Amino acid sequence: SNAVCADLVSGGAACHIKLMTETAENLILEHLRAIRAELGEVKRRLVNVETEMVQQGRLIAILVDGQAHARARFAEIEVRLDRIEKRLELVGHDA
Repeated sequence: SNAVCADLVSGGAACHIKLMTETAENLILEHLRAIRAELGEVKRRLVNVETEMVQQGRLIAILVDGQAHARARFAEIEVRLDRIEKRLELVGHDA
């Protein structure tokens, strides 16, 4: 198409517009391809972030469960200590 337009002498203005249009279209396509490639990279990164968030959520759940277990165990020990103090009659005394 470019060679045909270059050979035309009488239709120079129309040929020039056609070349400009093709050049603009090519530039647009080039930009769209670059945007598509970057979008693909953004999607891959988003998947990685989502995976990491799921893993962190699981870790937080484990930590919360461990903390609840520790609190329950502490409460049990506190009850047992209270019973021991009562048996040894240490309640109310500075031992």
